[in-house]
Amino acid sequence: MNRLPTLSLFGMNCTLYGLLAAVFYLVLAGAMVFFAPAAKRSRLAVGMHMLLTGFLGLLLGRGIYCLIRADALFYDEIGEFLGIGPFFDLSCGGVSFVGALMGIMLAALITRLFTKVSVGGLMDYAVLPGLLFYIAMRLIAPLAGLGKGDLIENPALSFAPLARTNEWGDWYLAINNVEVLLAAIVAITVLLLKKTVKKEGTLSLYAFTLFILSLIIPEHLTRDDHLTIFVFARINHIGMALTLFFCMLIPLVKGAKRGLRPLAFVVEMALLVLGLGLCILAIFAFDKITAWPAEFVYAGWTLVLVLLTLLIGRRIYKEDHREY
Repeated sequence: MNRLPTLSLFGMNCTLYGLLAAVFYLVLAGAMVFFAPAAKRSRLAVGMHMLLTGFLGLLLGRGIYCLIRADALFYDEIGEFLGIGPFFDLSCGGVSFVGALMGIMLAALITRLFTKVSVGGLMDYAVLPGLLFYIAMRLIAPLAGLGKGDLIENPALSFAPLARTNEWGDWYLAINNVEVLLAAIVAITVLLLKKTVKKEGTLSLYAFTLFILSLIIPEHLTRDDHLTIFVFARINHIGMALTLFFCMLIPLVKGAKRGLRPLAFVVEMALLVLGLGLCILAIFAFDKITAWPAEFVYAGWTLVLVLLTLLIGRRIYKEDHREY
């Protein structure tokens, strides 16, 4: 397992990427608490949510990463167990995106228990700062050796910021820059949608849906030290699929409680599962079915993602504007 360059801070080794991530998160969390609604309970809830998000996101993200990469992290070349020390050494390996996402959601649920502030309200307040944090982390991804795609053979595409060079002067796709652009578009869209939502939780459902759908293809294109299970499925793709499932399920359940017909419920869930299944087929096509033209697969994949956006967005909108 390759180690990242580190610097010494108060006698501890810390990667520059990790240090910048911690500093930016603390500044962002402090700003969120400062600009939170003036009510004492609201500021307490925001502060608790940010504290728990940082802790649980790191714990779960690191835990999932270490679980899947256990052989490389905890055992040496001859199979001797190295102890649990590598779990705490962030210069060796990384943090799972799915675990960090789980941390955000779990933190909101725990905060709700202690402060009585709604989960939807907490998540709505956190989504835009969360997108800013993601954008910042992807901008500095090269410091951690991340954000790399395939080598680019077409000279017309060999330019920054779409691409950058490696140590041998070859141009490769800068996936992190693509993700930054997509996340910025999502953030602007969420900011515009913020003026139209009527109920708590709607904004975060929009944000998660748009954010996850925008990352599915870039996640496939990245050549980072990704986590793969079930032969070809990446843990990030599995986490994204589950997130989209719940983004659809939540408004559907709310609708079912307020008069949504069972047939509509079943049809929309079936369309969601079909769309996610087609996304899995696209991944499988690239890994196992070499006869299919890449342009054809990407075009079809993009169309499916657009249709999924419309499907989930329509249901979120309808439940947000449903009168009761």
